[in-house]
Amino acid sequence: FMTKKNLSFHSTKVSSKLDTSKNEVFVSYPQVKDTTQLYVTAEKNPENLTLYVKNKEAGNGFTIASTATPNSPLDITWWEIE
Repeated sequence: FMTKKNLSFHSTKVSSKLDTSKNEVFVSYPQVKDTTQLYVTAEKNPENLTLYVKNKEAGNGFTIASTATPNSPLDITWWEIE
């Protein structure tokens, strides 16, 4: 038995870049809270690296990290889901 619910949400889409010499990047985003839900993905990811939110600093921003240092810069898109 499954119930269908009407869902509404607000999201904010922003881009960042992860350079070849690093496996993480800090994103300045003063609106971030400890409870903020973030989704991150790479636009093109030929190495199939896993991206994740490493930490959040409420009122400052958050760190996006990769499982390894990329061989070429990664264009990252991230969303705040409300």
